[in-house]
Formats: sequence, structure tokens, C-alpha cells
Amino acid sequence: MRRLICGVIIAAAVLSVSPSAFAGTELVPSYFYPSGSPNPWSVMCSSMSTAGSGSIAILNPASGPGRSADLNYSAALTTCHLDGQRVIGYVATKYTRKSIASVEQAIDTYYSFYPRLDGIFFDNMSISPAANASCKGCTMTVSSYYSALYAYVHAKGTNTTVVGNPGTPAATPWQLSTPVADAVVTFEGSAASYKKYVPPAWIHTESADRIANIIYAAPASALLSNCSTAAADNAGLLYVTDAKLRPNPYAALPSYWTAETSSC
Repeated sequence: MRRLICGVIIAAAVLSVSPSAFAGTELVPSYFYPSGSPNPWSVMCSSMSTAGSGSIAILNPASGPGRSADLNYSAALTTCHLDGQRVIGYVATKYTRKSIASVEQAIDTYYSFYPRLDGIFFDNMSISPAANASCKGCTMTVSSYYSALYAYVHAKGTNTTVVGNPGTPAATPWQLSTPVADAVVTFEGSAASYKKYVPPAWIHTESADRIANIIYAAPASALLSNCSTAAADNAGLLYVTDAKLRPNPYAALPSYWTAETSSC
């Protein structure tokens, strides 16, 4: 891509490209507080794609649900629903090191605080289904661990969504076929790493809305190429940000958010 030296020119170039470069929806790790003017959650949900079942915002008050319900998050959830988007709650599983009971407690807490939540985002998902789960006292495999949690979330109501995030692809589609997730993040990493990412063949046999890619440290000049790569890699859920890994790539929307949602 031709090197652009002016931020305004970059934005204009992004906006002038056909939106067919990426025809999916967004999966946004929205780990920022819903307040201020403009409210970043309102900005996010009003501009995300509503194709299919809508895009997904990941709610994460305190690396989990926090200790009490927050009216600002409740209002943000309502706003996103009115905009045709889904909101799911962040829960870390620490690669099965967290007990089933503690993960279920976090799920219950989310739903007690935010009853209209659309599902759960399981972070730190293990990718080897036949391995033993690492939680203390567990006598189950990785597959059975996540199967139990998947069933627990879906018992909360109809139309719930479980997204699993190992951050790297498994050797087989077991996460989707078992199932232990309705969609899976097969890549989470920097734009530099994304250039080297080669998805396994099974990813191209799945519905694109079940495959997610999350890319950080992506300069504006790389936005369109990342979107095109995601489309070629069958990732129908996507998030690209220019924020770097440290201190937190998901603490705010990317500087090119408008260009990303309108042209990516």
C-alpha cells in the first residue's frame, strides 16, 4: 500500500474504499466505561454493523462482572439493544485453571446485575480438547470443562451467545462442533503478527460469523489490508485497533473507529 503521511489523507483513503473489503460484523472488547460526552458505548453501538444478529460488544466492568450492578452499564446495554447490537459479559477461565463453580458464579453474577445480557465471552480458552482440565480437583477433560460452561450459559435463556477466546486456532473445529462456543477467536494479536498468521484449513469450512479475529497495534495505513485479510481468512467477526498492547489495547475505541465501521 502507498505510504500516506497525512492523517487526514489516510482517513480519506480508508473511506473511499469499497465496504466489500470486509462484509462481517464487529466483536469489540469494549473495556471502557460508558460515560462522558460523547459516550463511547453510544458511539460504538450506533455505528457497528447490524447485519445478521448484529455485532457484539464485550462488557467487562472489572475483569468480570464487578461487585455490584452499575446503572451506566445497564443503560449502555439498553442503548446497544436499541441499536440492534448484542452485549456479552467477559469471564476469564485461565485455561481451565478456574474451577467450574467460580466461573458459574461469575456468570450468575453477570445475569443478576444485567438480566438482558446476550451471553458470555470466555477468555483464556484452552485448545486441546482431550487434555485434562487444570482446575483443582477437576476430573474432566478440557472439552468437558467448556461443554459444562457452554450448557450453563445457554440455560440462562434463548438466543444466548458464547464466544470463546483461545487467541490462537485449535488444530480442529472441536470448539464449534462439540460445541463449547458459538463463535471462536482464532487470532488475537498485533498487526505485525497478523501478517504471519495462517489459519488452519477447517476455518474456511465454517460459517464466517463463527470465526473472530482481534488485531491491535494496527496503524491506520494497515486498516484496510487487515480487513481484507480477515475476509480472506473467513473471519466474519472482527476488531482492529491502533492501540498497543501496553497498557491496554481495549481501553478505548481506535482513533479510526468511524473509518473502520464505515469502510472496513
